[in-house]
Amino acid sequence: MTPLLIRPVVRGVRYVLAHTPGLVRYGSKPTRELAKEHKLEAPITEEVYQVLYEDREPKVGVRNLMTRQPKSET
Repeated sequence: MTPLLIRPVVRGVRYVLAHTPGLVRYGSKPTRELAKEHKLEAPITEEVYQVLYEDREPKVGVRNLMTRQPKSET
């Protein structure tokens, strides 16, 4: 018996987000609005929103998240 070969499937971020349950796809707008209303920083939510609704390149969003200044999350 030969071992199964498992090949990772890499798809574009837009494809993945378009086919995810509503949590990410439809949750980014209200989550973003709540964060702004309560003056909270939500960098991941903001970047997801920018990719989905403002045509930001996913690579730019990831770079923005990875290069931001670290902060205490308390």
